[in-house]
Amino acid sequence: MNGFPRRVFLKRSAWSLAALSTAGAAGWTGCTPGETPGEGLQILSPREYAILRAVAGRFVPSGGPYDLGAEEVGVALKLDRFLASADPEIASNFRAGLWLLELGAPIFGPGWSRFTARDAAGQDACLRGLLAGRPRITLDLYDGFKRASLFAFYDDDAVWPHLGYDGPWVGRGAGTNAGDSP
Repeated sequence: MNGFPRRVFLKRSAWSLAALSTAGAAGWTGCTPGETPGEGLQILSPREYAILRAVAGRFVPSGGPYDLGAEEVGVALKLDRFLASADPEIASNFRAGLWLLELGAPIFGPGWSRFTARDAAGQDACLRGLLAGRPRITLDLYDGFKRASLFAFYDDDAVWPHLGYDGPWVGRGAGTNAGDSP
């Protein structure tokens, strides 16, 4: 049999379901809320916000290509605001994906700790596990988290100078455009 054996999948699924059920029954939801923004969250819970901060921090790390990263730009808060204005089903699915990564981390990477309790290398291993695309939804989850993180990061005008972009021309009073009539 090629790929991921069915028996291993079923065994891991059963153990994961048992662990998640026990965690839910005990009131343990996976991660400590940590620091929440002063402006307040609109759609994410403090725990979901903590998960998203960790995820975005892996895709756009501080001190990566630029001197600022997801944390300095406030990617998680920007995505909270974006999701608040999105279709409720999209926001609900995004939030469910955060929990799948947080509590399902032992399925996607080595070790038994949740995503936010892992160090950077452990979190990267979990994200690589999502990228493996077994089942297919994990590949979509990886893609969605990465695109959302990059969207919120590059949308911030503090990032633009690092790209050599000085911002939009709208409102600068720069004269007429080539297509405008005199």
